[in-house]
Amino acid sequence: MIDKSIDRKNSIAVYEELDKNITNEANNTEQFQTISSDELFDKQIRKRKHIVEGLLPEGLALLSADPKAGKSFFALGMCVAVARGMPFLCFPTKQSDVLYFCYEDDEIRLQKRLYAMTDESFTGLTFSTEVKRLDDQLIERLELYLREHPNTKLIVFDTLNYIRPIKTGMNVYKNDYDDMIALHRFAQKYNIAILLVHHTRKGGGKNQVESVSGSAGLTGGVDTCISIEHPREDSKIAMLSVVSRDIERIDLKIVQGNGGVWMTVDNAPLEEAAISDLVKAVYLFLALNNFQEWPVTISPTELSRQLKEMFLLDVPVNMIKKNLTAEHEDLESFGVKFESKRTCTERLLIFYKTEDFKTPEYVYYNENGQYLLDCFFDQEQFNSSNTSDDDVDVYQERGISCVYVGDNEHCYDDCDNFDDSDNSDGCDGNDGCDGSGNSDGNNGVTADPRCQTSCHAVIQASNGSSNKKKSSGKHKKKGGKKKHGKKH
Repeated sequence: MIDKSIDRKNSIAVYEELDKNITNEANNTEQFQTISSDELFDKQIRKRKHIVEGLLPEGLALLSADPKAGKSFFALGMCVAVARGMPFLCFPTKQSDVLYFCYEDDEIRLQKRLYAMTDESFTGLTFSTEVKRLDDQLIERLELYLREHPNTKLIVFDTLNYIRPIKTGMNVYKNDYDDMIALHRFAQKYNIAILLVHHTRKGGGKNQVESVSGSAGLTGGVDTCISIEHPREDSKIAMLSVVSRDIERIDLKIVQGNGGVWMTVDNAPLEEAAISDLVKAVYLFLALNNFQEWPVTISPTELSRQLKEMFLLDVPVNMIKKNLTAEHEDLESFGVKFESKRTCTERLLIFYKTEDFKTPEYVYYNENGQYLLDCFFDQEQFNSSNTSDDDVDVYQERGISCVYVGDNEHCYDDCDNFDDSDNSDGCDGNDGCDGSGNSDGNNGVTADPRCQTSCHAVIQASNGSSNKKKSSGKHKKKGGKKKHGKKH
């Protein structure tokens, strides 16, 4: 008779031993690197930069077109524009060094094309015709080059087939995808853009992605697909199409001009990405307040109330911290860094002033005392070197008060009705006016020694509390002229 209890005991012992071995192996294995959703939600992450704004972000990109359709001219034109920091087509560029592998062109052809694109020599663009494949130290050689040339942000391979390994495997998709992943990880590691020039398949496809020669592993492994397609063979006008994970889709008509140089049909520049009203308002809230101590700590609830009161900007409380986290680099461009912390009862925002922080030179507000964001951040008005008397008069004609915010020597008080023609406005030397009405370059106005802060509507606030105190329509002075804020 078979003793089943013995077999059962042996089976249990075997499984226990197997489980023990698995546990021991797991203890000697590194865990996955993970990040929780709440950590990711609060993390300030570096934005993906654009080498060509709106057209080529950091990462791996594929440029495809039919043979002799102008792909190399397009790639070289982009390289020249990036190296010079000049717009490409209608897209702004980030000036940086460029490495261009031009496997199908010699020096004679390259020089001829450069002559067509620019009238003067420049630095930053380097050419190479040395062929190294992905399985023959290409990545290692690129890493060595970037260590020696850290300002290189764009690398172009013209064309892709020159750097691909010679493979005999039957899984075409896997081969294509593996090649793209190797280059993609390299681009991510060094925060650069890699552009691969490639051909379209014979007969085309349903769209520009399916038209790329090769399997879906090529287009699936890149971040951005750029294509140039001529709707008709006899047409000089082509359609530039861009599909990307990081930018909005682009469909733009382009044409090759003299010497083969690509340009847009209407030659219209694209608008740069706008900074959000929230970032502008937070910066101005910090700049226009007379905070005695930094960093400034405030709750999202209080900040939301202040922004609505000052700028008529209605931002939900639960959106403030999230949006500032996503746009922290824009806020840092104004000289403000921030972090958040959670207490037992609420979340607090902490703002730090950096050396780039500056106070705006002019204050614009309406008859109700609310500040006007659009006036502050008008391209000409925000740059003090471009502001003129005529600019201010335009705002005054629209019923907008404009007050000068300068250093102490340009600060005035109680001269709302000052007129050069007489001294009947009640101003005297103690008020910041000498009362003479002289037109001697100072327009009869001298600095008020009592002025220790900017002459604008001051909001006394500290650590989340505030009292709003409006200015009494103070004057501004620049370049020896006085400018009146319009009284209401």
